[in-house]
Amino acid sequence: MEKRRERVEEGDIKSRDPEAAKKKQEIQKNYSDYLLVSDMDGTLLNNQGLVSSENIEAIKKFQSMGGQFTLATGRPQAFTWRVLESITLDAPAILYNGA
Repeated sequence: MEKRRERVEEGDIKSRDPEAAKKKQEIQKNYSDYLLVSDMDGTLLNNQGLVSSENIEAIKKFQSMGGQFTLATGRPQAFTWRVLESITLDAPAILYNGA
């Protein structure tokens, strides 16, 4: 019983190691190899045709962790840019159903 308690306590101490915690955070926060491509209708836009504050926050967090974001939509350029004033695209967007 005593040996088991020591192992549990050692494991607990290791999990509180600041270097290990920092390394774990770095691994979790590295999306530099990811490109997230989103549709607009029924995906990015809410029922009012706007990008919700939750989606804006999630995209910005993803980008701050190294991820890249862009769009693929059937909509024309004029509508797309008007809706996305609050989002930065990191790669070319696919518009007009890919035309």
